[in-house]
Amino acid sequence: MNRILGIVMVLALLGLTGSTVASTSTFLLPGCLQDQYGNQYSQLIEDLRHNIVTGVVIPMQQGCTTTPWTMVGSWTVNSSGQTILELTVANNSGTGACTPIYKLKGPYPGANWFYDTGLQGNQEFKYATCSPSSPVVPDTGAGGAYGVNK
Repeated sequence: MNRILGIVMVLALLGLTGSTVASTSTFLLPGCLQDQYGNQYSQLIEDLRHNIVTGVVIPMQQGCTTTPWTMVGSWTVNSSGQTILELTVANNSGTGACTPIYKLKGPYPGANWFYDTGLQGNQEFKYATCSPSSPVVPDTGAGGAYGVNK
């Protein structure tokens, strides 16, 4: 009887250890990221078990509403071991000169812009941690939250 109980306990422990290892991820984002236009992806919360990240976007480009936009994303690791991060951002006000929805995706910390039209923006960049000293492209009224950079 003790032997059977011991086997059950060992199997339970192995099952618990296996699920703990499987749900552990080493990919951690800072609390706030910034793109090359100064838009900030803040209040980032990661669900490490499901590889999902949520947050809000503070658009910093002129003419875009200052109301925080909604953001959800996910990540995976490709066969080369790179973490591929994909963030989807929705303009909650739906008005103005800015795009209603866009996606940023690429091997982190790099990314590129994609739009609801399916067009790639050809606007590759590397995320920076939010800071007043982070480099920002001058606002020319094109690209980023405005839509495809032509």
